Order: sequence, then structure tokens, then C-alpha cells
Amino acid sequence: MLQCYPCFRYNGGHRVPAWHGFVQPTDRSSEYLVEIEFGEPGYPNVRVVAPPIDRSCKHLHGDGTLCLYHPDDATWSPDQCVADVIVPLTIYWLWAYELWQKTGRWYAPEAPHGLKVRERRVR
Repeated sequence: MLQCYPCFRYNGGHRVPAWHGFVQPTDRSSEYLVEIEFGEPGYPNVRVVAPPIDRSCKHLHGDGTLCLYHPDDATWSPDQCVADVIVPLTIYWLWAYELWQKTGRWYAPEAPHGLKVRERRVR
């Protein structure tokens, strides 16, 4: 992670292991402090710590973590590197989020909602 994103810091003493770092989708964007936790085996949970995210965004899970991909589309698997997949997906999500705030339209790919998917554990 540090080779790709030197601003990230690892916190293994947190309630669950987590990376914390700042990302900025574009040079005109705000900087976002994100947390990437490893609570559920093999599947990182990403949340924006600051600034606050609009909870009415439909691409958030009930626990406030970002909905980065559909669990069945093979975007992520535990044998992949978080820095190679999850951080870029987070930056892309934030880019789409900022456009959604301005236009009301989500410009990133969307999976149909209402599909039966693997349940997420809410802490």
C-alpha cells in the first residue's frame, strides 16, 4: 500500500485492522479521509471519515460503507491487492459521488438494486 499511496497509514491496533489515508478524485475535489477496514474475512469495508458523506446517496450500505462493486461481479477477490483495486475504486466512487451531488445523476456503472446478494455484516 505504501508504495502506491504513501499518505496511507496502517492501524493494526484499531478495533479491526485498517488503513487510513487521504484521497482526492480530481485536483478540484476536496480531500477525503478514508478508512479501509478488514472486518469481514477477505472483504474490505471502505468508509469516508471526513468530510461527511450525504447519507441519501444510494451507493452506501446501511452501515455507511461505500458500495464500490456488486459482490457477484468478480471486481474484487481476497487474493488481490487493496492498493491495486480497492483504493482506485474508492477514488472512482468519490468522483461519481461529487458529480451526483452536482447533477443528481450517478455517472459510474451501477448494478441493479433489489437483487439478492450476500448479506453484509453491520457492526
